[in-house]
Amino acid sequence: KEQLEAALGQAEEAQCQADEVVLAKDTALADAATAVTVAKEALFECQEAQKNKDGALVQAKQRETEIQKALAEDLPAIIDGTSASYQGVLDLLQDVSLDASLTSALPKTCSKAVSERSQFDTMVLDQLRSILVGKENELAKLITDAGPAAAERIAAIEAAQSDLDSATAASRKAAEELAETKRAAAQAKAAVQEAQRALREYEPRFAEATKERDQRASDLENWTDYNVACFELLAA
Repeated sequence: KEQLEAALGQAEEAQCQADEVVLAKDTALADAATAVTVAKEALFECQEAQKNKDGALVQAKQRETEIQKALAEDLPAIIDGTSASYQGVLDLLQDVSLDASLTSALPKTCSKAVSERSQFDTMVLDQLRSILVGKENELAKLITDAGPAAAERIAAIEAAQSDLDSATAASRKAAEELAETKRAAAQAKAAVQEAQRALREYEPRFAEATKERDQRASDLENWTDYNVACFELLAA
């Protein structure tokens, strides 16, 4: 019986330790889940910052491309008289304060045949070219100056994504470890139940054996007492 009670005590101690490990792993999983949430929020903030701040950069690059096209194709076509479509060029300069004389003279200049243009018309077209080049240079500087900050935002997103990947992997591992410790705890509980069952089944047999032992001891004692008494009687 002592061995069974000792086995039960050991099983109960093992179950207690297993339950403590489960509690610790459950806490670790909760912490890991929190870390994943924090990492997702950080990544979202970085992505929003890139979306908001890089939007202007994307627009600047698009306008730079359009102005380069105007300088390479649209304006030369106007100058050589193969096109009189100047409005598209002016639309690229909506944020530029153009001289009133330029905007009023340009339609007349563009509508004239090349042979009919005066020195003033040439000056109008040269001024338009100069404004386009100035705007192109302005955009190029803006794009160049914004480059480092844009690169930093990209790096921030990559770092945030890496943190999220690590947090997700840690959370997955914590979940696996919790499942494993729960299986171990279940096995420990089953061992306790088995030890309890063995002790319960043994106790009736132990009680019966004890009763039989006590009865035999009593019978032996009675027999001894009787025989001793007879011997003493004969000896007297």
